[in-house]
Parts: sequence; C-alpha cells; structure tokens
Amino acid sequence: MESDRDPNQRPQQVALVLLCAAVFLDSMDLSLMGVALPAIGRDLSLPESTLQWLTSGYAVAFGLRLRRPMPVPTA
Repeated sequence: MESDRDPNQRPQQVALVLLCAAVFLDSMDLSLMGVALPAIGRDLSLPESTLQWLTSGYAVAFGLRLRRPMPVPTA
C-alpha cells in the first residue's frame, strides 16, 4: 500500500520531536535542582539562605543562556 504522506514532511516531524524534547528538558532543569537542593545543602552544610541564592543564581544563569544561545555552525 502506498502512503499518502509527503516525503518532505519527515524532516519537519523529526525537528518538531527534537524541539519538544529540548523544551521538556529545559523545563525540567530547574525542577530537578529544587529536588536536589536539600541533599546539596546537607552535604555542604549550607544555610537555607545560601541555597536560595544558589537557586536564584542558577535561574539567572540559565535564563541568560536561553536569551543568548550558542551560534549554530554553518556547513
């Protein structure tokens, strides 16, 4: 049986899946840091105020990375 799909649509579908995966991983990044924060504080004997500064600093650095992404090399 012949498929009625456009052969040019395959790269677009792959790009969409990769983009969705990247957005998912980016959204999970700060969430996972929040989960790991108690263990980090316990292991390093850090006060809660320092952990709040760590979270804020990480969020700012992460946001700046998203604001100015790395250039894509051209072939």
